[in-house]
This record gives sequence, C-alpha cells and structure tokens, in this order.
Amino acid sequence: MRKKNGITKTCNCEPILLQGLLDTYDWESMGFEVVGSAKSGVQALEVIRREQPHVVLTDIRMKQMTGLMVMEEIQKEQISCLFVVLSAYRDFEYAKHACDLGAYAYLLKPIDDEQLRSTMTGAYNTCIKQLRSEEKYESWEQLLLKDGDSFLQVVIQKYEERAVEEFDEINKRLQKYSLYFMICRIIMIFLSQCAPILI
Repeated sequence: MRKKNGITKTCNCEPILLQGLLDTYDWESMGFEVVGSAKSGVQALEVIRREQPHVVLTDIRMKQMTGLMVMEEIQKEQISCLFVVLSAYRDFEYAKHACDLGAYAYLLKPIDDEQLRSTMTGAYNTCIKQLRSEEKYESWEQLLLKDGDSFLQVVIQKYEERAVEEFDEINKRLQKYSLYFMICRIIMIFLSQCAPILI
C-alpha cells in the first residue's frame, strides 16, 4: 500500500487471508496503495528492504520467519516504518514483544473492519506528521547548504534577541532588589562605624 510520499505492505502466511486483505479493503480510500505482499517472513524482508515502506501490515505467524523476527531484523537495519501486527493469539507475551519492538498496533483475528480502518487511519496520520517534520528539516538543511551565511545570520540574530530579553529580565530583577541591597549596605556601614563606640 502506498500513500502520498510513502508505502505500506501487507504480509501474511495464509494465501486466502492475504488475498482477502488485499481485495476486501479499499486501501486507496485510507490513503494507501498496495505495492507489495509476501507469503513468508523472508519474502517480507525482501519486499520491505526493496520498497522502504512507511507502514507494514504483518501477521505474527509466517513461514520461515515470524512477523516479530521480521520486525527485529528491520529494526536492526534501521529501516523506519510502522508495523501493524495481526495475530490469532491473545497471548500477552506476543503483544508485549510486538510493543517492545515498536509495533504501532496489535490487532486480533478475526479482523474487525472498523478497528482495522481506524488503525490504518491513525497510521496514515502518524506517517503524514513524520513526513511533514522531515520536510521541514530538509528545507532547513537546504537553506543551510544553499546560503549558509544567511542561515548563520538568522541564528545569531535569534540568539541575540533572546540574550537581550534575558538581560532585560535580569536588569529588572536587579533594579527591584537594588533598594534592598542599598539599605543592607547602609546598615553594614553604620554598624561598622558604630561598633567601636558600642565597645
């Protein structure tokens, strides 16, 4: 499944269920375009490495390699994508392990249509936020590379503005307490001059 500026995969070991997932849901209306599928964990790894998806829909149980093993491998390779994990197992340990590996969601089979749609909408929105953040970073990076002197001037100007604001705040506080310090100093001078008389 591909979304604007991103990709999602569907991986599952049961060919009938896999085809059902591909055909039953209107992935495009959820913002995705199917760009690949896999019938085993090894195939899933190949597809993910090749396509670099933003979202992967995976089953826990697959041939050759579990969905959790795929997640571990992708994490090691530092490929950034969200995983939506499907499982027939209500076992807490599976869910916990998937969460520990950064799964976006853990859905139980049989799949509830509304829950899947809601989950995929959330995954889509998360991806869009990440993409916008990356775009902002890239635009700053391009500005820096294109015109480093101007960028440096903007940074220095912002720093100076902040420093002036902080200095003004410190100055206000000192003025507030200057009367107190002046009175304390007068008392100390008075005491130091009076001390020989009192003895």
